[in-house]
Amino acid sequence: MTPILSSPSCWLSSLKASNFRCYDALNIQCHNHSPVILTGPNGAGKTNILEAISLLAPGRGFRKCKLSQFTRYQNQGMPWAIHATLRLPDGSIALSTGLDLTAEKERRVVKINGAPQAQTALPEWFRIIWQTPQSDCLFLEGMSVRRKFLDTLITQINPTYSKHLTRYDHALKERSHLLKEGSYDPNWMKVLEETLAQEAVVIVTTRKEFIAELNIYGLNNVTHFPKFSLATHGYVEDFLENNPALWVEDKIQEMLFANRADDTLKGGSKIGPNQSEIRVINLDYDYPAEVCSTGEQKALLLSLMLANCRLQSVVCGVAPILLLDEVVAHLDHQRQAHLFEEILALNAQAWLTGTHTNVFEPLRGRGYFLTVDHAVLKEG
Repeated sequence: MTPILSSPSCWLSSLKASNFRCYDALNIQCHNHSPVILTGPNGAGKTNILEAISLLAPGRGFRKCKLSQFTRYQNQGMPWAIHATLRLPDGSIALSTGLDLTAEKERRVVKINGAPQAQTALPEWFRIIWQTPQSDCLFLEGMSVRRKFLDTLITQINPTYSKHLTRYDHALKERSHLLKEGSYDPNWMKVLEETLAQEAVVIVTTRKEFIAELNIYGLNNVTHFPKFSLATHGYVEDFLENNPALWVEDKIQEMLFANRADDTLKGGSKIGPNQSEIRVINLDYDYPAEVCSTGEQKALLLSLMLANCRLQSVVCGVAPILLLDEVVAHLDHQRQAHLFEEILALNAQAWLTGTHTNVFEPLRGRGYFLTVDHAVLKEG
């Protein structure tokens, strides 16, 4: 069996965790890829279940915590572990991850079918997309938050994109450090600015290509969820509009050289993907996202997520697993029902949390309901 995503049928049939967050031992068994609905009071442990699943993707989960912080409070100093069975069209694979206490620094071990693997191997088998309450303020935050959001969407579908972001970030930080010191090797500074120019073109080009595809899927909602248009603006974007990439690289290098004095005072760089503006338009009203109501902003954010899922399903050959924490907040009853229809149409396994069961009634008979109360799970 090879790690090729070749069917829309991909789901977790079992999830187990030990010494993780509030769970001494967690065990969930699913019989199909139907949505899993987790309800219960605040602090019951619902989000911790989604966080455990998010650690089956590269990184530190959707809350970006230190690895030691996942350890159950009562058992500090002991390792935590997560085990899952992923069902694929041609069989199943065993996934596991946990804290390695034998390493000098914090690190987590990842195993696929019992064999140690790099975290980067996980997306070869499946993808995970999540949306949390922290995302709800996206359109009210600064551009840096929006750029990070967009780059996360791209990385989910194109993991190698993160290497370009890392190279650009490292070169930018080193250039800023040298400019601040005021003494540097001109040849090395030239190399750094060449790297910045090359990576800037790759990053902006990748963003534009991804956005062009995402916007197509943003017009194909199953229900009346709002349609959107996403765009990015900046110097590099303008240069690439009518000029070849090599010319743009040379132009960026010229501007980086000319801007050294200003960049020394202000830090960073006046030109590059780190300055791009990310704009989202609600096409139903032709309004920018930032002037829409709280409910409309939440609906737009979900539209972006749904479009990204559809795009990933086509590109990867399988729908991603969705983690939707308190996803129905700020949505009226009609929008809630529309969201559930959109999720079902994706043919994806979705894990949803909420405090009240009644809002998920449209999924009754089509989903697996679990009540969570003080880390205790009950069906229904």
